[in-house]
Amino acid sequence: MRKINSLQILIHFIATSFFAFSATVLSRFYNLRILEIINKNGIDTVIKNSEKYKITTMDMWNFTFSTGISSVIGIFMAFLISIFISIKKKWSVLNSFIVLFISLALNKIGVLNLFWRYLNPFVCPGKYISDLKLNILTSGIFLLIIGCLVFFLKILNRKIEEYSK
Repeated sequence: MRKINSLQILIHFIATSFFAFSATVLSRFYNLRILEIINKNGIDTVIKNSEKYKITTMDMWNFTFSTGISSVIGIFMAFLISIFISIKKKWSVLNSFIVLFISLALNKIGVLNLFWRYLNPFVCPGKYISDLKLNILTSGIFLLIIGCLVFFLKILNRKIEEYSK
C-alpha cells in the first residue's frame, strides 16, 4: 500500500460530495406528497395550515429527518466505493478514511449544504422537467452518474497513480 495521496483525497471527496447530493435529492421520494403540497402552496402556507393539508408534525419530522440523514447515507456509500478502489489499486485505505472524516465533518457543520445550494442550479437537469417525480429521479440519477464517473474514470485514476509516484 502506498502513502497518503492528496489528489486521491480531493478526487474522492468530489465524488463523495456528488453521492451525498444524489442521496439528498433521491430522499425526496420518501414523502412526495408533502413536497408536492409545498411546491403547489408554498412552505409558509403549508406550515400554517398543516391540518388543512392533513400533514402531521410527525410527517414533517420524518420528511426533514429522511432528507437530513440521506446525505450521510450517500457519504457512506461513497466511502465503501472508495475503499474498494483503494484496495483494488493498492492505494492506502487511509485516504478513504480521511475523505470519510472530512465529508462527515463538512456535512455536520453545513458546508456541504452550502456548497450544494450554489451548485444545484448548474447540475440538476431535472429542474427543467415539470413533473416532480421525474424531476427528482432525473436529477438524482444524474448526480449519481457524475459521482461514479469521478470515481471510475481511467484518466482520473491514472492522475492519482502518477501523483503518488
